[in-house]
Amino acid sequence: MITDFKTCIGPVDDTSDATILSAIKTKNPSLDISQVYVKQKVVGRILELGVKSNSNKYNTNSSCYCDNFKVRTDLNKNILTFNLNIITNDNNAILNELNYLNHNLDISQLEVTNKTTKSATIKAKSNSNKYFGEKKIYYAIDNEQNKIINLNELIEKGIFLNFRDKNKENIVKEIKNINTDNLIYSNVIASKSIEPIINKNKENICSGKTILENNLSTEQKLRTSNCKYTIQEVKSFQIITGLSKTTGLQTNSEVSSGSTSSSSSTTGLQTGHSQSNSSTNSSEVGGSAGFNLFGFSIGGSASSSHQKTSASETSSLTMYNSTQEISKSFSNSFSKSISLSNSFDLGNSQEKQSIKIFELELPFQELNVEGNQKIEVSTFLDKVLAQVTLNLKQDIYGEINSEIINENNEKTIFKISIKEIMQKLKQYYLLPQEVTINDDYSITFNGKANLSYQFSTIGETSTR
Repeated sequence: MITDFKTCIGPVDDTSDATILSAIKTKNPSLDISQVYVKQKVVGRILELGVKSNSNKYNTNSSCYCDNFKVRTDLNKNILTFNLNIITNDNNAILNELNYLNHNLDISQLEVTNKTTKSATIKAKSNSNKYFGEKKIYYAIDNEQNKIINLNELIEKGIFLNFRDKNKENIVKEIKNINTDNLIYSNVIASKSIEPIINKNKENICSGKTILENNLSTEQKLRTSNCKYTIQEVKSFQIITGLSKTTGLQTNSEVSSGSTSSSSSTTGLQTGHSQSNSSTNSSEVGGSAGFNLFGFSIGGSASSSHQKTSASETSSLTMYNSTQEISKSFSNSFSKSISLSNSFDLGNSQEKQSIKIFELELPFQELNVEGNQKIEVSTFLDKVLAQVTLNLKQDIYGEINSEIINENNEKTIFKISIKEIMQKLKQYYLLPQEVTINDDYSITFNGKANLSYQFSTIGETSTR
C-alpha cells in the first residue's frame, strides 16, 4: 500500500507519465512521486501506480489504483468544422449549430466567449472533464435580407438534434437515407405584402428640342421632323426569400420548377401594347418555362420580343392620363390572393423577365408659328416603374424517415414529423423566422418575391 496516496486524479490533458504524476502530486501533496511510477494506464478504465524497486519509503510490492481514468483532449482537435451557417446571435444557436457540424462534440462542456457579429471563441469550461483549450469559430448573422432557405438542411439538423437529445449516450456518426417522400406540400398562395409603389419620370425624346423659326412677318405653318424611338416593356419577377427543397440530401420527391396554375380568376393589368397586326420576332431568355402571375406572363419561350409600331398605332401606347390611374390599375391587379401549383419553385432566386422592345415612329407635326418668331418643341415620354412585394406561403406536413449510424456503426431507423423537427430547431434558436409552426400538424413557409412592371407611354408635347 502506498500510504501517502489518498485521492485519485481527475481528467488530465495528456497521457504522458510526467503529466499523470504531476496531477497525482497536486491531489496528494505528501506523496513522494520520485518513489513511484505509472505501472498501467488504460484511458476510460484504470490507472495503476507501482513502487520503484529501489524505493526506501514505500513497500516495493504495493500498488494503488484509480478507476475511470480520463484524459481531456484539445478542443482544436474536436472542432473540425468551424465555419457555421447563417445563424442568430444566440449562444444556444451557436453551440447547437456547432454540434450539428461536429457530431462528437459534447457542448455541455463548452462556453461561448468573445462573441462578435462575425465570430466567437469556444472555450472548454474550467470544470470540463473532456476538453481543454479554445477554438475560434466564424459565422454570419441572419440579417433578414435576400436568402434561400435549404429545407433539407433544416431537416437533417432537426433529425440530429432530436436523436441526440433522446439518446444522450449515443454519438451520431452519420445520418443517411433521409426520405422525404411522405411530405405533403400545399399550393403556394401568393398575395401582396404592401401596397404597390409607382414611380413616374419624364424623358425628352426625338433628339431633345426641335426649333421652328418663322422669318416671315406673317404666321406660317411649320413642320417638325418625324422621329423614331425605341422603348421597352419589362416584366420582372424575383424570389427574394425562398425555400430550396431538392439540394443536399437524398430524397425521392423533387419539386419541379416553372409551371404554375391559378385556381381563382384574377384580372391582371392589361398593357395595351400588343398589336395584333404587328410582326413579332421572339427569342427565349433564361431557358426556363414561363408562368402567369396576377395576369402577368413572365419568362418562357416568348420572353423577349421586338415589335415595330407605326404612326397609326401610337395612340394605343397612351394608356393612362395620370399616375393615380396607373396606381389604381396596378393595385387592382393584386386585390386578391391567388393559388399557385404546389410544385411552384420557391428555391429559384434567379430574376425572370419578359421584355418587349418597340420601335416607336412619331409622325411630323404642323404648328402655327407667328411672324418673326421661333418656338422650341419638345416631345416627352412617360417612363413608369410599378413595383410590388408579394407574400408566398406554403404549408408542409408529413413524416420523414432516416437512418442514424452511431460511433459503434449500429443503425437506428428514425422517424419524425416535420413539425417535431421545426419545434426542436425553435428550442435551440435555429428555426428561421420565415418558418412558422402551426397548431395542427403542419408548418408554414413564408417567402417573399418582387414583381415589377416597367413601361412607357407617350406624354405631352410642349412648345415655348
